[in-house]
Amino acid sequence: MNTVKVNGKKFEIVEAANDEVETTMVDGNTIEYVSGIAKDKNGNRYEIDWYLDVDADELPEDAESWVSDWDTADEAHLMED
Repeated sequence: MNTVKVNGKKFEIVEAANDEVETTMVDGNTIEYVSGIAKDKNGNRYEIDWYLDVDADELPEDAESWVSDWDTADEAHLMED
């Protein structure tokens, strides 16, 4: 079982992050990220976002190096059923 922490809360990964890079604005800065699906201990499903540590225009082929710490994600968004 793979797990990830977001702000100290532990989630069980249901679907690993894919290689589709998305962008969002955070505090006026453009952030590039990848996302996956996880659930909390109560079974609630969340979209989990990992901010990229490399420029999306220069991504290495090996996705493992896109994020320096896959065990800690940046955001968790509760998904509607």
